Amino acid sequence: MRIHHSASSLTKFLNCPLQWKHYYIDKWEEPPNNWAIFGVVMHEAVAEKLTHKDYEPDFIDLLKKRGILEEEQLNDLLQLCDSYYSSWLKAQTFEENPVAVEIDKKRNHPELGRLVGKIDAIYKTENGFKIVDHKFMTNAKKKKDNIQMAMYYLLVPEATEFEYEKIDMNGVIIQRVHKLESGLQAILTAVKGIKEEFYPPTAKEWFIPYCPYLDRCGKCKEWL
Repeated sequence: MRIHHSASSLTKFLNCPLQWKHYYIDKWEEPPNNWAIFGVVMHEAVAEKLTHKDYEPDFIDLLKKRGILEEEQLNDLLQLCDSYYSSWLKAQTFEENPVAVEIDKKRNHPELGRLVGKIDAIYKTENGFKIVDHKFMTNAKKKKDNIQMAMYYLLVPEATEFEYEKIDMNGVIIQRVHKLESGLQAILTAVKGIKEEFYPPTAKEWFIPYCPYLDRCGKCKEWL
C-alpha cells in the first residue's frame, strides 16, 4: 500500500497514532463535522475571491452543495460563514495577485516518501515565493504550529516566506513562520512511526474529547 503524507495526515498521527490507523488503514469513516464543512466552504469562497475580485459568495448554495439541507444546521453554518467572510474581507486590500490559488502539490521525497498538499495561495516576491495559508479559528491569537508550513517548504523549496492568515470573528492576525526546524522534525517523527507501523493509543489529553472514534475505539477513555 502506497501512503501519501500530507500535513493533516501527519498531524493526525501525532495527535494519536491509533486514530491515524483507524482512518487510513482500517478505513473507518468519520462522522459529519460542521466545523470541517465550514472550513471547506470558506476556503472555496476565499479562493474564488482571490481569483476573481468581483466574486460574491452565495453561501447557501455552497453549503447545500456540501449536503447541508436541514434548516437549523444550514442557518447555523450560514451565520458562521457570513461572519468569518466579512471579517476576512475587511482586512484585504487585493493589491497583490497570487500566482497560484488552491494548488495541489506533489513530490516524491527520497527519505519521506510521497508528499502531498494543497496550498491556499502563493505570491511572487523579490526573493522567491511567499506561501499563505488561511486558518479560520475561534481565537486568531492562538499560535499555530509550523508542521503545515514545513510540509509546504518540502513541496515548494523555492519558497522563502511563510504566513498563516488567521481569521476569527474579530479580524485577521498574520503569523509569520521564520523557523521550520520543529515542524520538519515532527514530520520526520510521524513518518518514522508510520513506516514502523507503530500505532499506540497515545492521544494528547486535549484531543481526546474531540476524537471522532472515542466511542467506537475508546482505548483512551480511561485517561479522561
